[in-house]
Amino acid sequence: MFQAGCAAYVIRVLVYSLIPQDHPYWTLAVEPLHGVTIGFVLTASVAFAAEWVPKGYEASGQGFLSMIRGLGQFVGLCIGAFLDGRILYRVLAVVVSVGSVMLAIGEHITTNTPIVIEEDGSAPVNEQKNKQELQLVPSDEPSDIQARE
Repeated sequence: MFQAGCAAYVIRVLVYSLIPQDHPYWTLAVEPLHGVTIGFVLTASVAFAAEWVPKGYEASGQGFLSMIRGLGQFVGLCIGAFLDGRILYRVLAVVVSVGSVMLAIGEHITTNTPIVIEEDGSAPVNEQKNKQELQLVPSDEPSDIQARE
């Protein structure tokens, strides 16, 4: 859903940058994409934050999300002071496209990376945390609790 919202944004701002200055009413033809952008991106970002924030910190996650949105608007306004409107829309389309691709790659890597546990029970260095979470066989070594007793 987030990717669809980003695509709608990129299409919308690229079309804005191509509209002739003597025909501003043509913006009305692409303005419905603004609703798609806002609806998809806000809904997907709230779901993303709720998924990745630890239980009990959901409100903090939403607050952080709002802060990031405000920071993005601030940076856009600062950049807009130096660029022509058409150039600004094209730059922002590139930024959103790159960010969307990076998010898609990150999502692909995190959802499609298998957790590998070697036959001897050891895991690769970057998989140690996953191995500890998935280990079902009790260890012969005493745990911290057993060692203190």
